[in-house]
Amino acid sequence: MKLYPDNVAGVSIPVFKLNHDVALDAPAQTLSIANGGAVIAACRESYQKAVIALVRLASLQTAFFTLDEEIKMTSRRVNALEYVLIPQIESVCHYITQEMDEQSREEFFRVKKVVAKKKAKLENERVQLLKDEAEAAAATPGASLAPAAPKVAALAVPSILEAKADSDMMF
Repeated sequence: MKLYPDNVAGVSIPVFKLNHDVALDAPAQTLSIANGGAVIAACRESYQKAVIALVRLASLQTAFFTLDEEIKMTSRRVNALEYVLIPQIESVCHYITQEMDEQSREEFFRVKKVVAKKKAKLENERVQLLKDEAEAAAATPGASLAPAAPKVAALAVPSILEAKADSDMMF
């Protein structure tokens, strides 16, 4: 009997093969005592068929057992993926999405606050400028009562073409 490896769906399975040498049966073929030789030959042939069937059965049983173990192991891996890893990954994705949404809302709120503060600052500067002009007009009796063009400091945006050093630049 010999053992040979076989591969079924990536699983190594042992296969048993019976090596029978016919030359070794020659002395048994010459046994004959009247009709006893025929009975012994028939018995020998039946025994040989039974041994071949047993070897085949052992090979199949081993293959079934090995495949059953592989199926169980694969089933455990699938369950681990399905019920442990995939839910963990989904919860991490959900958490990341929530955090990004929260950051987006915070940024939107921050921008709204900055815009509101700029509008309030512009309004305060405009009111202060009108007040200063009114005071200046009251101090000079011959001045015109028409308001001059507003000079609001918040609107004085520096040009990018000017060669001034920017204080918030790092390099």
